[in-house]
Parts: sequence; C-alpha cells; structure tokens
Amino acid sequence: MKRKEWDRRGLEGVPLKLLLVALLISTSLPVVASNMDDYRTAVGAAGVGAEASRLASSISEVHAAGEGNVRIVTVELPRGQDTWIEIGGDGIDAMSVRGFSAGKAVDPVYLEDPPVRVIADGGSMVIGDGTSTVRLECIQADGRLVVRAGASA
Repeated sequence: MKRKEWDRRGLEGVPLKLLLVALLISTSLPVVASNMDDYRTAVGAAGVGAEASRLASSISEVHAAGEGNVRIVTVELPRGQDTWIEIGGDGIDAMSVRGFSAGKAVDPVYLEDPPVRVIADGGSMVIGDGTSTVRLECIQADGRLVVRAGASA
C-alpha cells in the first residue's frame, strides 16, 4: 500500500484553517454572550410582570370580597437579578403594583376596575427577590374600603 504524504500546501493549510476557526469563534462569542444576558434579563422581567399581575389580581379579589376578607399570597421572584415589587404609596402609586427587574421598572399594573387603594406600614411595601409571603386584608379606612398589605408571619 502506498502511504499518502503531506505536501507543503497541506501543512500550510491546516494551521490557516485553525486560525480562521479561532477567529470566527472569538468574534462571535461576545455576541452570543450578550444575547444570553439579554435573554436572562427578559425572562426576569417577564417573571416579575407575571407576579405583579397575580398580586394585583389577588388585591382586587380581596377588595371585592369586602371588609374583613384576608388572603395570604406567596410571591416568587427570580433570585440574583435585582428584582422587586412595590405596592402602596402616595397618590396613584397607592393604586398600582410596580415591578422592577435588573434595576429597571417593568410596566406597572393599575388597580382600576374598581380602583383599589393599597396601604402598607410605612407608606409602601417592597417585596424582594426570592419567595415572600404577603398578607392582604380588606379594611375600612377614611370611609372607604382599602386593602392593607403586610408581611405574613
């Protein structure tokens, strides 16, 4: 049998091909890493938005059930992505559930049909990342029904 031997072109061609492959990988790696980071941020924002909507729905249900109604709601936010939800506050903030992901605001959910005011100790309540339990109670305040939010024991 005849053994095939490398010629000069073959020996020069292999390192050139390896260099081109390494160049392609090094130029596309930052783009892929950036897309993965954007995807992770988008998934975190979607998770915060979904939890904010669920919490707003629970607040509306407590209000609709009337004075004395109490609900315990478990809120789960993605860990390690700088996420939180705020409820209560002054003015229009008292009638909204505001989510934040990666330090940026996610579309707030307004409690508008009917308008429901949420009160919390200290003006507003911040629910941090991870799993938190919130106690929602419909009470009479200032001559109207409002929902008081607080940490559940």
